[in-house]
Amino acid sequence: VMGIARPPFVNIGEMKNTGVDIEVAYRNTLMAGKLTYAVNATWSHYKNVVESLSNNLKEVVGYSERQVEYTRATSGMAYPMFYGLIADGIIQTAAEAAAAPQFADYTTVGHYKYRDLNGDGLITMDKDRTFIGDPHPKFVGGLNVDLGYGNFDLNMFFYGSYGNELINYVSRWIDYGQFVGGLSQDALHDTWTPSNTGARLPKLDGASRSQEASTAFIEDGSFLRLKTTRLGYTLPESVLAKVKLKSLRVYLQATNLFTLTKYRGLDPEVNTLSNTAGEGNRMGVDKGSWPTPRQITLGLTLGL
Repeated sequence: VMGIARPPFVNIGEMKNTGVDIEVAYRNTLMAGKLTYAVNATWSHYKNVVESLSNNLKEVVGYSERQVEYTRATSGMAYPMFYGLIADGIIQTAAEAAAAPQFADYTTVGHYKYRDLNGDGLITMDKDRTFIGDPHPKFVGGLNVDLGYGNFDLNMFFYGSYGNELINYVSRWIDYGQFVGGLSQDALHDTWTPSNTGARLPKLDGASRSQEASTAFIEDGSFLRLKTTRLGYTLPESVLAKVKLKSLRVYLQATNLFTLTKYRGLDPEVNTLSNTAGEGNRMGVDKGSWPTPRQITLGLTLGL
């Protein structure tokens, strides 16, 4: 509105990012020049620290999904970090349940045993949650390799991340019994029962306390992926002269050919960063974005 002065915008929070990027390249030939090769490697590391969010040093910001808080940031910590309860396995006996810290209407055989951080014998959300994981990788890197022998050429590009963790939010929908819909094979074969006490998941009774944000949902998000590889063959000039072409190259290319990871979700790479503007505080919370597809392409390049 004209005539009304607007106050200046002031940033009340401060965040510091430091890091290092290293790139090394090398190329050479062997076998009297018949074999050529080139290698290019990159390595990146960063450190992220929230110096302040406001004048209140205890100020916190976080990300919640369906009334469950998964990440939190505060002064002196990275932005963000995973926040929640620590799950110390599954309660196996009635005696263990009686001796465990009590979580109202939950601490029974077959449920998670959560850690009592303040030592009062009870599990309360305001006193027993803590920072439980880190979505920030220790480093990320890439390796590009080019090989050539005679008329053949091969390119491979690897990319990976190490040391980051992910919250498998999809597991909340498909591994537990609270929500209506299709469940996973783990919900059928790897949930606690009296005859399956070594199961990874608690009993399938729909208890909402089993789905509190906790270390039970945190997984290693490290991975190594062959993102692209391409094998090509260029016809020799003697053949090209007969078919009256300047050049002809045939190639076979594949993307996302394989991924090495321990992560049980669809894709360890899909949500290392939020794909929605303004939602950097949900970094590492995998809500099931569409995974990277595998594609195989046969191509032909002609020069007339």
